[in-house]
Amino acid sequence: MAIRLVRFAAQAILERMDAAMCGTIAEQYGYRPAVTWGSTPQAIRTLAGANNCDAKVCAYMNQRYGVKPGVTYGSLPADWYSSYANANCHNIILGCPAVPGYLSTPAVDHNFDDIANAGSAAAAATACNGNSNCWGYNAAGWTKTSGVPTSEVAGACFRTKLSSCPSVDGFKVYSNIVVVGYDISLTPITSVQDGAAKCTSDPSCQSFNLNVVASPASGSLKTIGYSAALATTSANMCFYVKPDCVKPSGCCASVTAVAFAATASAQPYAALTTATASAQPYAALTTATVTTVAASSP
Repeated sequence: MAIRLVRFAAQAILERMDAAMCGTIAEQYGYRPAVTWGSTPQAIRTLAGANNCDAKVCAYMNQRYGVKPGVTYGSLPADWYSSYANANCHNIILGCPAVPGYLSTPAVDHNFDDIANAGSAAAAATACNGNSNCWGYNAAGWTKTSGVPTSEVAGACFRTKLSSCPSVDGFKVYSNIVVVGYDISLTPITSVQDGAAKCTSDPSCQSFNLNVVASPASGSLKTIGYSAALATTSANMCFYVKPDCVKPSGCCASVTAVAFAATASAQPYAALTTATASAQPYAALTTATVTTVAASSP
């Protein structure tokens, strides 16, 4: 996540943030759309505002916590409820609902890289499922060889195929998991084999992450092993840990990776119309220029 934020900051924003990336900011910093920024650093606030993260976090609620408009809040924490109401999540989710095996991101599309038009979004999902070269599709039915959003398009819905993480000798892998920060450098990682080789040769490296649908693949070496307190669910991110890591103590404890899609019906649905801000006043951001985001940001 950190290396992708740096890339957004260092270049013109040609790649748009997806629902999982915006959801990671919400989880990490207490950002609640249309309510509060929590402890989100100013540079990341600007980035989130420029990428329409309010709407994308709505989709994250749907997929991560099992929110179903008009039916249930699923396992959504209570402090997210006001955001659901104030950010118009009900209608956003209805317009871009979760699809098994895919990450749904509202109001974005991917330009070019077309495979074929299947005639409808439902047919595109079927076609993409059967094509190993397909990594996404849009609401118009176009299947794509890339699953990365590249443009903001009002009313659109783009779906990125969720993938299992490839295994590699010498590392334990956690699928759809990322640990933000603790980066050793921004040395590009172009494949799981490349990441494993670089981490193995660096005594300070305890792990590395890899975005498996980015083109080219991207990732970073890290000085920390797995920690449940630091891990955040993030679609198509793979987190690889040395089995003998000792920093911090216990970093290799057994853990079950969190599934990105959640199904729950614990909390009844009720309409909410008011917001309770808790940490920092929320304000809409529209600028897209960010110059510095530290790779080791927590």
